[in-house]
Amino acid sequence: MTSKRSYGRRRLVRALRARNHPVGHKRVARLMAEERIQGKTKGRFRPKSSGGSSQLAPN
Repeated sequence: MTSKRSYGRRRLVRALRARNHPVGHKRVARLMAEERIQGKTKGRFRPKSSGGSSQLAPN
C-alpha cells in the first residue's frame, strides 16, 4: 500500500472523484468521523542543538 494509511478527507475525495465516484467532501468527512478514521498529520519540524546546552561562539 503506497498511501501508508495517510489519506485525509481532502486526499480521499480527490482519489474517489478520480475514479468517477460522485462524492462530496462533507459526506466523506461524516463517514470518516462515524468510523473514527483520521488522516495522519505531519509533525512540526523542531531543530535540535548538537549538545546538552547550546554553546555560543565568542564575539
